[in-house]
Amino acid sequence: MTATDPITPTEEYTRAVTARARGDTAAAAAGLRRVLAADPRHVGALHQLAILALGESRPTEALVLAERALAIDPDAPDLHDARGVALAALGRFSDAAASFRAAVARQHDPPITLLSNLALCLMRAQRPDEAIPVLRQVLALAPDTVDAMTNLGGVLGLKGETAEADSLLTRAVQRAPANAAALNNLAMVREKQGRPHDAATLARRALAVNPAMAEAHFTLAAALSEQGAIDAAIAAYGRSIELAPTRVEAHINLAAALQERGDTAGALAATEQAIALKPDHGDAHFNCAMLLFALGRFDQAWAAYDWRWRTPAVPARWRDFPQPRWRGEPLPAGRKLLVWAEQGVGDEILYATLLPDLIARGFNLVFECDPRLVTLFARSFPGVTVAARRDPPDAATQDPTIAAQTPAADVGRHLRRRAADFKPVRRLLQADPQRQAACRRALDGDGVVVGLSWLSRNARFRARKSTRLADWSNLLARPGLRWVDLQYGETADDRATLDPAVRARLTRLPGLDLTNDLDGVAAAAAACDVVVTVCNTTAHIAAALGVPTWVLVPHARGRLWWTFTAGSASPWYASVRFFRQGQDGDWTGPLADIAAALDQLCLTKLGN
Repeated sequence: MTATDPITPTEEYTRAVTARARGDTAAAAAGLRRVLAADPRHVGALHQLAILALGESRPTEALVLAERALAIDPDAPDLHDARGVALAALGRFSDAAASFRAAVARQHDPPITLLSNLALCLMRAQRPDEAIPVLRQVLALAPDTVDAMTNLGGVLGLKGETAEADSLLTRAVQRAPANAAALNNLAMVREKQGRPHDAATLARRALAVNPAMAEAHFTLAAALSEQGAIDAAIAAYGRSIELAPTRVEAHINLAAALQERGDTAGALAATEQAIALKPDHGDAHFNCAMLLFALGRFDQAWAAYDWRWRTPAVPARWRDFPQPRWRGEPLPAGRKLLVWAEQGVGDEILYATLLPDLIARGFNLVFECDPRLVTLFARSFPGVTVAARRDPPDAATQDPTIAAQTPAADVGRHLRRRAADFKPVRRLLQADPQRQAACRRALDGDGVVVGLSWLSRNARFRARKSTRLADWSNLLARPGLRWVDLQYGETADDRATLDPAVRARLTRLPGLDLTNDLDGVAAAAAACDVVVTVCNTTAHIAAALGVPTWVLVPHARGRLWWTFTAGSASPWYASVRFFRQGQDGDWTGPLADIAAALDQLCLTKLGN
């Protein structure tokens, strides 16, 4: 070949690749374009130009080039890889994961970098369950890969598999003590393990490495909140939002912290910002409803409360009855309204307080409820057809005279639209008089009979709503009081914490199943002079019976909307008196106030 002979596309391609290798990207790009001018189907030139475009942050161009090459050679793994990188750079993580999978499928031994890219895109596409086996594959090939340990530990931590996550992330931090992502993920896991002090320390280490890491500010905020440092948590959430303003969870958690500080209006504003960012976020809408209720904006609150069907945070399950949904309209003469209870037993009783209003308006009702409440409700509402909830539904719910159906809480949407609409019930439920008398005989003697329930079984808020039975030791030992155990669930371990002499003063009524025999629980509560309880099912049963019911209310998180945010009276139940925490986790004040109230009750009884 002489100096005047034309350069072949193959020679031009070789020179371009060499130029790229020595860092002369301009010469490489020019040469590759000359190759394509001579041979538009040159796959190598298309691929190399795509790589150059990616290196110069031109992912759209890179995607076009990679897809042109794939149209010619659809089985080339490197082309699928390049396409995946371009798609990931464009934020199209699901599509990128599909391209990386295609690249993996076309190689006998896919490189670790490719597998790592696949896992990362699956995580960013919110498909963590698919990322887990890929990350495990990376670690099987290279057990000390810090990024894989960090990512797998983070995913497992979010799934609640904190033991393995902690092990992986501890190894990652040991191998890379300045890896901010590993430090933050380990902090997140420690916070989920109930170790907020460790979590805060690790999050601060991550921020020392990368002060602009929004995730670490978020993790620090969560740890500070668990430690009760609410103002510092609010500041940390605020910084996280400054750095990553579109993260919905940060706005939701900020709202929770603001609510805990007593800033309900601020909490609502933060929640509304979360909804603006993600209009279909069920938890945010449900939280918005709770805040609106707390602020007394009932009309808006009931509308937002409809989101309870779309959040896993609420144990509400839609009942698919064939009748049309009731919208508050009058029904034709002779037609019935099916009202079906929802959520937990306490909620069923709470919303049953709306039934007398419907009856007074002339509605003929069929009421479906928890089977354990059928006997109690049937006695209490003699004009109502009460049916047990089961699948398939009870025949009474299929009565052809039923014109419409509604979840029980939705009745409030029509009958409790303003504060003035609330009418505290004095005695909604009627206990079995014979069982009540038998309970009273079993508790007969001097002193005030006090029913006690100290635990909530609410999976989400149990820790914040509950007390320890040991906290009640001094009250249980006080003279002039006869205590009866109304706590449902297994409580042997709790009772074992009491001094034997104190434990003997907490009477357990023989043969009474406090979990399943709710008619018996009602009889026992009705036999008491007063029931002292945390915010749980026992509170609703006693209050609905008209028994004086003293309810311990948590400070913020764990406080349910029906207790509202202030005051000692309930707009739902006339016999309820609230004893509110002054700060999260501290029951000292409410217990002291209850002690004083019991002393006064004893004096009153003696006076009578």
